[in-house]
Amino acid sequence: MTTDPRVPDDRDPDVTRLLRAAYQPPADSTYWEALERRILARVTAAGAAPAVEWWEAFAGWTRAGLVAAGLAGVVTAAAMFQTRAAAVRVAYEAVVETPPLLSGAQTIRTAGVADHGATLRYTAPY
Repeated sequence: MTTDPRVPDDRDPDVTRLLRAAYQPPADSTYWEALERRILARVTAAGAAPAVEWWEAFAGWTRAGLVAAGLAGVVTAAAMFQTRAAAVRVAYEAVVETPPLLSGAQTIRTAGVADHGATLRYTAPY
């Protein structure tokens, strides 16, 4: 008998004897014959059933698949709407909130205005 390092050496002989008796295979040959008959009956019954194609195993999943597809569609539509709204907001901000460029009319020097005043009007038109 080999010594297993995971099993402590201080085993109780009474517990060991009881466990071996509980896990010992049945000595009665009728047990093994009945087990064999049950196994063969199960194999024979399974062999009599028609062959099932791999895709037929998923037939019961139709409702769950439709629900999942619907949920995926709703999530996709929400993401597309959110993306569209963000694009519209960015375009709006680019047009409305961008300061206007200085036109040529604002750069024309007004008669009677000193250079200091012209520079101020050029840099701060409002």
